[in-house]
Amino acid sequence: MRLFRQCWLLAILPLLSGCITSLTMDSANTRTFKTLPDSVDRIDQASITGDNNLLVFIEARMTNSPQRGQYTLIVPLAGINTGTNHYPSDSTNVIIVGSLKLPRNRVLEGWAAKEGAAVGQKTVPVGPPIVLPEGGNLWSDVSKYKVLPGSDRTIYQITDLKTTNRCDGPGPMVFIYVDARSNRAFSFLQVEPVTYWTAKHSEKLWLLPLTIPLDLATIPVQLPFILLLMNSTKS
Repeated sequence: MRLFRQCWLLAILPLLSGCITSLTMDSANTRTFKTLPDSVDRIDQASITGDNNLLVFIEARMTNSPQRGQYTLIVPLAGINTGTNHYPSDSTNVIIVGSLKLPRNRVLEGWAAKEGAAVGQKTVPVGPPIVLPEGGNLWSDVSKYKVLPGSDRTIYQITDLKTTNRCDGPGPMVFIYVDARSNRAFSFLQVEPVTYWTAKHSEKLWLLPLTIPLDLATIPVQLPFILLLMNSTKS
């Protein structure tokens, strides 16, 4: 009962201590961090250049745009980081995995480099898109991360990648690159999304003519409730 009384007093304290105006001003001056997701429709083609760059020609909707465009992702294969992980997670089996986070400047507009893909470049087979299960993650379908029959390399796109929180939006652009000649079982290739801070919500300052009188009206009852709260926490 005492705990209920304390919680009740704490719940109404913001209405009695002038906090409404303060909270309104804080809300008006707070900016929100947001991410503009990228959505890959398909991989048209992929190849490896003579200087060991993986070129991935994609059709995608970048930065949450509804319009589809053609883009080229340039992946420096020599920059892939190598680590180990247990798979399955509850087993003692250890696999070697690669990972690489690519900055935005690695995504070029257009397919200009595609013209030379047939000259001096090795084609990389494109596997079918891998759709992660609801609430899944990149480790949910590891059994699918294999080279296609008759190939020593394969690249896959990850579709509808989301975090384990169902309320979250699409995750970053991610590809799976598999090279049977490497000691890595597979590699995660992730493109950094565009992030930005929203503008301040200055329009909320128009609520101050309402919040200030409301705070002033509660002044006569502030002190008794504060004293009651102090006594209840001591008893």
